[in-house]
Amino acid sequence: MNTLGLFRLWLPSALSSALLSIELPIIAATLSYFRPESSADYAVALGIFMFANSFVFPLCTVVIKTNKSAQSFALAAIVTLLVFAIFNLALELFYAARSPAFLELMHFFSLSLLAVGARRYFQGVCILENNTRIIFGASAIRILFSTIGCYLFIVNGITEEWAAIYALVLGAYVEAFVLILSTRFSALSFFEPRRLSWSELFRPYYASFLIFAATLTANFLVVVCVHFSGRGDDALFWWPAIFSIITFSYAGLIDLENILIKAFHESISVRVCGLFILALIVVFPVSFLLLSRVLLLTLPLDEIFHSALSRHATLAGVCLVPVFIIFRAAFRAYFIHHSQSKSINVAVATSLFFTTLFYSSIDVAFANLDFLLVVFLSFIVVELIVYLISWQLLNSESRSSRLA
Repeated sequence: MNTLGLFRLWLPSALSSALLSIELPIIAATLSYFRPESSADYAVALGIFMFANSFVFPLCTVVIKTNKSAQSFALAAIVTLLVFAIFNLALELFYAARSPAFLELMHFFSLSLLAVGARRYFQGVCILENNTRIIFGASAIRILFSTIGCYLFIVNGITEEWAAIYALVLGAYVEAFVLILSTRFSALSFFEPRRLSWSELFRPYYASFLIFAATLTANFLVVVCVHFSGRGDDALFWWPAIFSIITFSYAGLIDLENILIKAFHESISVRVCGLFILALIVVFPVSFLLLSRVLLLTLPLDEIFHSALSRHATLAGVCLVPVFIIFRAAFRAYFIHHSQSKSINVAVATSLFFTTLFYSSIDVAFANLDFLLVVFLSFIVVELIVYLISWQLLNSESRSSRLA
């Protein structure tokens, strides 16, 4: 596979991630249009559910790393069912007496965990089989069902909170169903009859879980760091807007690690992978700058978004985010491919602990928009430094063993 082929493999998956990133804002905007106060329960439900998702999302990585062994299929089923059962048990323990109505809402919402488990498994199968167009098609159909469905549910008398949850569950099952059917009709096998040890399955799962869990906690830890850094509370006023802009800047990079693991698995040359990574490093910042300019010229943005997208220093900082994330994805894919999950565990833990400790212990004279960006970037930079050290140590050990 050449660089263009690798780009063609990645592009549908990237477009799928970018497309799904607009689903939740569209549904939130729909709720706000009909009844703004209804967004509160929806936001809480979504936050809890996203945490549960971090246990299921790593299944795609496991499928690719293990080359869709029969045991990876079994692991996907076991993990999905366990997460579903534990999630519902936890809901009963924490919400049964406090909020029966919210509990009922969340029990229904939890059904989509089963669909997410199937979706992540079959996305891994599609990436392995070089057929990522299926992923994009399934996501496009999902968006249509969930966003239009939310509107139709509301206008037909269903309460706003339930309409949003119905729409998201419907979209999740439609996407999973389309993925399964498309995989079947494309004559792609669901799994291969090869045997692996359970440790070979759990190492990539645990490393990938830690990656997704760290991504979900980054938002919270930035708030903690800024809050304890002197006059940080004033800057937190900017954080929802800047975090939305940051997320928008790397929306297509969610599954980049899995694409690169697939490339390493097929022993694609370093030159091809390097050119692919270099192309992404150019494309993402340029695309973000162009799109931000279009947004400024065409949409009536509020003062916070307009100010953030107008400042050169802020734009430069946001452009660095996808660049660092691309390098991070390359290191993560390299270590997972070489079964060095411990390097990822150490890097993520070091980044979260020491960055949070540093910013929580200093007192800054001012805390503004640029300070928020620096804090966010610091988590990625520290992780990259640890990866670089681990990579150097791994290469040194490899050279030593060859000489011996």
